Amino acid sequence: MLKKIVALFSLALAAVVAVGCGGLQKPGDMGDLGGCVVKVTQDGAPLEGAEVIFHAQDEANKKYTPSGRTNEKGEAKIKTYGFEGVPAGEYKVTVTKLVIEEGELVVAEDGSESVEGGSEYQVVDEQFRNVDTTPLTITVTDPMTEVPTFDVGAAVEDEHK
Repeated sequence: MLKKIVALFSLALAAVVAVGCGGLQKPGDMGDLGGCVVKVTQDGAPLEGAEVIFHAQDEANKKYTPSGRTNEKGEAKIKTYGFEGVPAGEYKVTVTKLVIEEGELVVAEDGSESVEGGSEYQVVDEQFRNVDTTPLTITVTDPMTEVPTFDVGAAVEDEHK
């Protein structure tokens, strides 16, 4: 009896390890992803370190939220659920960039962030940070033949709450 329990436990453990080490698998309901790179500028200059989020406008794509972070050229490679690319469709685009000065970023157990001993603020105008007010939109096709550029206007200094 003990041998059977040990054997069953060993099989279960092997199955857990095999699944855990297999890496992230693309969900079956996600559909095909087309490569998508966008460029973000602020007053015409590349905006580095900005978070770009695509908000699906059609029900079929609302389950997963594509996003990316801009590099020194202002370019963001957009990923969906950790996979490169975006499902074809219509999206509103929001852009945020949090700047932290003279302080230390503290991440709480619940994932919330705060700054101790300094200040933090957004440098992108509120209209571009809010899905209800953003004028930025994109139609994702496969393949994407251009790198669209989104300009978020002049820098602001909105205190982060």
